[in-house]
Amino acid sequence: PVSVRFTSGKRARHYVSQSGGFTERAKKSKLYVVNANGSVKSTSNFLFFLKYPKVYPGSEVIIPEKAPKKELTTQEVLAISSTLASMALVALTAINLLK
Repeated sequence: PVSVRFTSGKRARHYVSQSGGFTERAKKSKLYVVNANGSVKSTSNFLFFLKYPKVYPGSEVIIPEKAPKKELTTQEVLAISSTLASMALVALTAINLLK
């Protein structure tokens, strides 16, 4: 959490930049602003463009983070490669029988 001085007319992206920017785990498209009166405004998108909400005095900018990616274990890699090898063997056998 970082506090940034309010500047009139700036959007949430400005405040994120002032506080150090997005991390690689930030969900930029899910950013939302909680205003002092309790209303909530979220990021809207059009095609590949994100439109960040306006920020008012006393607002909080919230940026959720992406879930950590789970890496495959050695056992999972072995199971997947064994399955693929078995499927390839079945396909080759079927091709040889059809000749």
